[in-house]
Amino acid sequence: MTKGATRAKLNHHDVGQNTISMNLQRPNRWPRRVTEARRVQEKLRANVITRNVFGKIHTVAGIDVGYEKNGKVTRAAVVVLDFPSLTPVDQVVARQLTRFPYVPGYLSFREIPAVLAAMKKLRRRPDLLLCDGQGLAHPRRFGLACHLGLLLDIPSIGVAKSRLTGTNGEVPDTKGAWVPLFDHPSSHPRLNGDVHLLPLSLQRGKGEGDFPHPRAPLPKGEGGEPSALARDLVHSGASRGALHAHLEIIGAVLRTRAGVQPVFVSIGHRISLASAIDYVLRCTTRYRLPETTRSAHRLASTNP
Repeated sequence: MTKGATRAKLNHHDVGQNTISMNLQRPNRWPRRVTEARRVQEKLRANVITRNVFGKIHTVAGIDVGYEKNGKVTRAAVVVLDFPSLTPVDQVVARQLTRFPYVPGYLSFREIPAVLAAMKKLRRRPDLLLCDGQGLAHPRRFGLACHLGLLLDIPSIGVAKSRLTGTNGEVPDTKGAWVPLFDHPSSHPRLNGDVHLLPLSLQRGKGEGDFPHPRAPLPKGEGGEPSALARDLVHSGASRGALHAHLEIIGAVLRTRAGVQPVFVSIGHRISLASAIDYVLRCTTRYRLPETTRSAHRLASTNP
């Protein structure tokens, strides 16, 4: 737990024989200025876990955030879907006074208070969050999906409609095709389990522990062979160009449907990039956006 934070229960319900609870690392004072928010991002980003830390996924949740009364009120809609059927099992809408100005790169400080209020009303605790925004694909590697996942201690994925930072190659026009999203290394300390956010260097750094050093080669599979993700990266033209540029993999540009624009997937918290891509595809049906996002947007649109 970070200094100046308190451990609190967001929700505690009994549904049949299951006890539903969500833990929140809640700061004592929510930032009101960009300088304060930046310090929070820089302090918390090292706590983001970039490997799979979860059990079987039974429920997934989507979040939609909008504004009312000329931006004075923030509205958050959360829909929980059964997985893998994607059938809705719970949904809530909450409103909060807007506490933070609109500043790109700091939207989590504007949106999360209303999202937390909505999460508190849920009867079903989601096992995985798909956030309509960035995760690690953020200038300071701490977008909305990272911030929310860390506060709630729930695995989370950023699924954004547009790119905030980084560069990528052309994505083949086939459902499931993807290319890495690269960026120059940020100044953040090493993340917990920094496996897929690696400058593609051919030299292994000294003193690395159980998880690859930020300058280590790409991850290996259980048998010592390159992992599926590593093989995809090696065959990517963007990857070959990055071998000499020491670029950092911050996400994936994923084609969820042929003939439509790709989405930008990145780790939020407690999940690997390979798993994030997999779950986004498994939550996507006939449309560009996953059903989690579509369902939350639909709920928000029908609750004026």
